[in-house]
Amino acid sequence: MSLQPTEIPVLPDLTPRVAPLAEGHGRHRAPKTSAEWYRRLVRRSTGVTPVGKVLPIPPVAEAAPLPTRPASDPYRPGLFKALAAAEQALSLCPVPTSVTVQTGYLHAPAEVKVYVHQDRELTKLHAYHAVLGGELTEDVLGSGQRHHQLHAEVHGVPVQVWTLLDAEAVQA
Repeated sequence: MSLQPTEIPVLPDLTPRVAPLAEGHGRHRAPKTSAEWYRRLVRRSTGVTPVGKVLPIPPVAEAAPLPTRPASDPYRPGLFKALAAAEQALSLCPVPTSVTVQTGYLHAPAEVKVYVHQDRELTKLHAYHAVLGGELTEDVLGSGQRHHQLHAEVHGVPVQVWTLLDAEAVQA
């Protein structure tokens, strides 16, 4: 028996023919103008291709400047003094629940006060007392709650630190 050479058939190349992409990714080319970008955005978000001319987006108008108060504003020095006192007190003491700076805007512009609220935290109130000094007071309200206050002064600004405790929390 003799072996005869057989021809092996050449199979067709099954790899897909893909043209190299010039720009962009996928099968789409990157839009070159803002109108193309806009049309593509609308088409992707609504499924509808807009037709016609795309109008340019007008530039955003500059915002009107904020009104400024004159440097001789009567309550400004007191307000900055109160903010400085609040910053000083807060940098040395526990973080409070809230801080309120009150100015006597129209009737007494130089009078300012700082109110610091500690939510049901008598120990933090005592920490403020240790740092700021001042006078501790306690009032019993009609509901049995106890209103604790610390009256102190920081750089000449009155600071009031307060907390409100339930009657059950005080007895425990």
